[in-house]
Amino acid sequence: MTPKMPGYHILTWGCQMNEEDSEQMGLYLEQMGYTRVESPEEAEVVLLNTCSVRQKPEQKVYSKLGELKELKQEHPEMIIAVCGCMAQVETANIRRRTPFVDLIVGTGNIAELPRLIVQAQEQRSRLKQEADALEDGHKHRVRKRAITSLDLPVRKGIIVTDVPMRNIQRTPKLRAYVPIMYGCDKFCTFCIVPFTRGRERSRPGADILMEINGLARAGTKEVTLLGQTVNSYGKNMAEGRVPFARLLEQISQVRGIKRIRFTSPYPRDFTDELIETMARLPEVCEHVHLPLQVADDELLQRMHRGYTVKEYREIVNKLRRAMPGISITTDIMLGFPGETDERYRNTMRFVEDIRFDAAFMFAYSIRDNTKAAVMEDQVPHDVKIERLNELVDLQNRISTEINQEHIGQQYEVLVESISPRDASRMSGMTRTMKTVHFPGERSLIGKMVQIRVTEGHLTGFIGEMVLE
Repeated sequence: MTPKMPGYHILTWGCQMNEEDSEQMGLYLEQMGYTRVESPEEAEVVLLNTCSVRQKPEQKVYSKLGELKELKQEHPEMIIAVCGCMAQVETANIRRRTPFVDLIVGTGNIAELPRLIVQAQEQRSRLKQEADALEDGHKHRVRKRAITSLDLPVRKGIIVTDVPMRNIQRTPKLRAYVPIMYGCDKFCTFCIVPFTRGRERSRPGADILMEINGLARAGTKEVTLLGQTVNSYGKNMAEGRVPFARLLEQISQVRGIKRIRFTSPYPRDFTDELIETMARLPEVCEHVHLPLQVADDELLQRMHRGYTVKEYREIVNKLRRAMPGISITTDIMLGFPGETDERYRNTMRFVEDIRFDAAFMFAYSIRDNTKAAVMEDQVPHDVKIERLNELVDLQNRISTEINQEHIGQQYEVLVESISPRDASRMSGMTRTMKTVHFPGERSLIGKMVQIRVTEGHLTGFIGEMVLE
């Protein structure tokens, strides 16, 4: 009888970078002989890949750890690891609040997981032996300390400069994320990312191209390039510097890659050269996620964003002129310290005027170790929520109107899966990042098809396939 393979389960919160980090974790565990399972109850190793950008994801992690505590009591041999951004900034609290956690692993230390898991297993065995060896018959509590592997923190004046090690033997997939840089140098006053992911470090272009070539050979047709400020790529490279626009050109020449996306660019680094390159390369998709945050110059200055509302508007106008039909999405944060009613209205008027295709909208959340955390004029929570709800209603109306304007138009769709809404339909994505559901057969998965839009809704389209 073949012995059962030990299982692992990964829980992920946060951005696309975290999703990619979770895939990396899985690859390292599978090389150790573990296999992915669908629930923590089935797993010998449970990894929580965490986010600290806002307070809510942290609360969800602690809530999940509370559930896992009971599971750990039933299965003390289970290894629980807290990874990612919370591991970097919440180390002491994780140790204090969840002493049953075995590993705390930082954002740049994923390649250390195999060694750390073995170390945790050895520690567990040693502690068990010590407990069994007690001679007085009393149940002493043998204390353990979570094994910790973290990046060096920026806030202590030490700059993280090493590019994290990557396992590029990727899982075959139609659409893949590819990190091209790590960290951030912008130090926005509300943001904790420089403290959780370090300073900006760009991967060598040759490494990126090697990874993408491998993905293409395995069947990947679309890649999304990742970075906290992805269009800042190459600026800090001591040698072999390649501007981001040139990197796009090199990737466009990889045989088999039909679509290129990237997220998230920083407005201040969005150059005319980049816009021209995007418009010229057929592989680059007609979609940009361009974080705004707010549309008030005073607040942008307090946030240390480095651009004005006028400059942001000019980028949007240039993109729309260069790439007609482009969809533009954004991030908007309400309730930042000093946001008066008039400043809030400035953002609402801008959203109404620019008409984003979609937006990720949220209320400002105080983050320790950031300048905004100690600013005066903090906005009351109920005011934040009231403003946020009004913004969500406005943007949802705009998104629905824009999508309904596409009824009757035809688009190329990369078919990805059976629609989760209706098993008789297929689901895929347009080049403009719109989800489409349409009647079709499973054999279409992986193919590019032409779809005519018949309905437009808040989250995308319903369509029908156009037969050639």
